[in-house]
Amino acid sequence: MPSQKSIPISELITTANSELLRLDFKRSALQIYCAEFRKFSDYYSNEKIQDYTATTGREYFQSIYGVNIASPRLQLTKSQSATRRAIRLLDDIFQFGYALRYCHRSYTVNPEYDILLESYLMKCRKKHNSQGTLRTKQMKLCQFFEYIEGRNIQLACLDICRSLEFYDYSLPLASANTLHDCQCAERLFALSL
Repeated sequence: MPSQKSIPISELITTANSELLRLDFKRSALQIYCAEFRKFSDYYSNEKIQDYTATTGREYFQSIYGVNIASPRLQLTKSQSATRRAIRLLDDIFQFGYALRYCHRSYTVNPEYDILLESYLMKCRKKHNSQGTLRTKQMKLCQFFEYIEGRNIQLACLDICRSLEFYDYSLPLASANTLHDCQCAERLFALSL
């Protein structure tokens, strides 16, 4: 399933239900996800759209709530939060072929970086990094990806000077510990490529 251009929505939702069981979600969470999947499926049945693509989830969220799922300052209601969790799960299955237990997908990052970021975070999970450490690494690397994308810098062309420019730009008053943590995350990420 991973890296396909589209997948039938019915097949994706069937896989999502299986993944929820595999990940041993509680009954209450299963009910919330199933309700969201039904709403999603009904919406696209009415729209006569049968295939899920890389942008389907974001378009659905925009259409239902009138807000961009990638908005960094978005304050979600309980209903919006449940919908976003369901979309993240569907997007993970579409992209990777399986669901991640703790997905904190950033819709502001280019999908090519998202794959690299998730593989790096998976390695960090295997090294037993705490959830707080993982969130910090993800946030800082997402900021870094947005920075290099905004300046049209390719990862292959990245050098130490560009990295230092990022720190000067984004963390001008940061403490030495914060700079050290960011540099370690970036260095470890570069080594994992």
